[in-house]
Amino acid sequence: MLDLHQITKDARLLQQCEAAWKDIDESGDLLPTGGVPEGWSPNKHRTEGCAEADWLRFNLALWQATANPQYLSMAERAAFNELAMNQFSTGDFGHRVLTDNGIAGDGAARAWWCCTLHGLRYFPDFQSSAFRADGEALCYDVPIDSDLAKAHVGSAILAATAASSLARDAAVRLTITSASETLASLCVRRPEWAETLNVRINGKPCPSTSEGGYTRMHRKWRTGDVVTVNYAMSLESRPGGRKRVTFSHGPWLLGAPASANATYFNELTAENKLAVAKDPTLAPSPTRPFTVPIAARTLPYAPAEFPNQPCTVTLRAVAEQTAEPPTQWELRFRSGGTA
Repeated sequence: MLDLHQITKDARLLQQCEAAWKDIDESGDLLPTGGVPEGWSPNKHRTEGCAEADWLRFNLALWQATANPQYLSMAERAAFNELAMNQFSTGDFGHRVLTDNGIAGDGAARAWWCCTLHGLRYFPDFQSSAFRADGEALCYDVPIDSDLAKAHVGSAILAATAASSLARDAAVRLTITSASETLASLCVRRPEWAETLNVRINGKPCPSTSEGGYTRMHRKWRTGDVVTVNYAMSLESRPGGRKRVTFSHGPWLLGAPASANATYFNELTAENKLAVAKDPTLAPSPTRPFTVPIAARTLPYAPAEFPNQPCTVTLRAVAEQTAEPPTQWELRFRSGGTA
């Protein structure tokens, strides 16, 4: 429908797509990861790589058609969490079985006959959405790596690349690779999960303005200029439905993986009560690819079996599932107050 809208400019087609998006968003079937199930309730039993890729690309297309930031936010959420969690250590995409409060360890399948092909297609779509030209500015919308982005910005030409180290130090480096002799603007989006943005040019503070959810730097750029963007983020808890909460750090949804929490998972796991620590301990990260060390946290919890003997559980970004064999994840937790 969106493809037809792009060709025909028929507003009714776009309205139909936006109505469908709203139905999904309000259905109760949208997953904590920002993804969608393979089947809708009462057949919400597992995820599926093809559905996830379609959902992400649908949101990107809606963003491009409407400039409504809610669609870009949803695409970002799905890419950082659902698509990353859905990918296997082999590179394949496939299926994972849903539980009441998370993802099962058993039943995962690499669907090379459809999901792998379809899932891999999202990478260029998402990467090409990192930069865009918007009238008088080159905008950096998503904090990911991106190849050369070259755009006509008013009467100037501005080109840049992006290298993200967000998972390690909450930063992205934008390098200007080409610039005209005239003034031009570079705008960096502040996602809803970032409390503030701190920007520096060539290591020094720079004049900037904030407008419409973006930090704007307007100046005469030179080839080789480096803009460092630091995204301020912290541990957040939100209602997760069913009188439970979910945890996130920046764009990453956090969960308790069975592979790192052998004592947490038991017959009464779902009744364990997590407490939100005022200053949660940073958990050590394994030395393997695809880790998100900045987000890992250790939280106290009261075990359901013996609530008077507090323990700790390690929460990690669900995106880390990419690098390890399938394991059980709890994503929705009972809250035990503040530690």
